[in-house]
Amino acid sequence: AYVWSNLKQLDLSVNSIKTLGDSLRYLPSVEQVNLSNNQIGLRGLDTESSSNSGSINSVEREDGLATVSGIKFIDTVRWLHLGFNQLACVPQFGDRARFNLTVLILRNNLLRDIQGVEVLDALVELDLSENLISKHSNLRPLLNLHNLNILVLNGNPVSFDPKHRIQ
Repeated sequence: AYVWSNLKQLDLSVNSIKTLGDSLRYLPSVEQVNLSNNQIGLRGLDTESSSNSGSINSVEREDGLATVSGIKFIDTVRWLHLGFNQLACVPQFGDRARFNLTVLILRNNLLRDIQGVEVLDALVELDLSENLISKHSNLRPLLNLHNLNILVLNGNPVSFDPKHRIQ
């Protein structure tokens, strides 16, 4: 396979992508990736029947949710747009992503919690708008994000809680 060592920006938005797999490993220098408006999401729990049905290539988490496996290969990325997909959990990132990823857009997915973002030490901007986050306790992973300057939670059930913006 060809390695795209000079590619810095990749836009795969609006392509009905369901599977990332390991194809992203051939992008060792990519810094901006747009995977928005696709069909990346939760894999069925029956792995044998779903493996041939176009479901995502993923790894099971203990709670039964799936994470997108191909994301771990793009650990040089600084800007990542995964909005408007069907993600039910935050993807598992590669080891170096924690030092590189500064902008993460996860808007319009099916996220109920954000477990997994706490490892992203360099994160400055996080867009979680229009998800299913309903409890403030599900935002605890934000406590570890000391560089975070911009957080967008609009459209989540938690944003309608009367205690949400107590000053």
